[in-house]
Amino acid sequence: MVNPGDEVIYPDPGFPTYEAMIRVAGGVPVPIPLREENQFSFDLEVFDRNVSDRTKMIVLNSPANPTGGVIPLNDLRHIAAKALEFGCWVLSDEIYGHLAYDGLIVPSIATIPGMLDRTVICDGFSKTYAMTGWRLGYMIMPPALPSALNFC
Repeated sequence: MVNPGDEVIYPDPGFPTYEAMIRVAGGVPVPIPLREENQFSFDLEVFDRNVSDRTKMIVLNSPANPTGGVIPLNDLRHIAAKALEFGCWVLSDEIYGHLAYDGLIVPSIATIPGMLDRTVICDGFSKTYAMTGWRLGYMIMPPALPSALNFC
């Protein structure tokens, strides 16, 4: 999904492995700051300045590690519009999605019209079911995509 030289937008601060895996794939990491005043969602002005024809993927994490921030639905709609405009993939890390409290709803970008075919959801059992040592995870993606991926 990411070839050498492709730009990948990811949240900063964020899970350190995002930047490392972008580099392993030969991609160019493009960190977008998360703003506390916006529930630790992307700074959309910085995002808009950085998303371009060179952007091949946008990494989202909501609720986020390490901030716990949940991306508001309006921000997801904004990000989705840019992903559709530039033909980007979205990798949505939803591993903490079931760890929302006080009735907080955690929307997925995959529910936004047009995004189901552009989104790969990564999730797992380790966080929700306190199975951190098991490292059991899964991905939800468009049906044609698995044949194009290399799994190790």
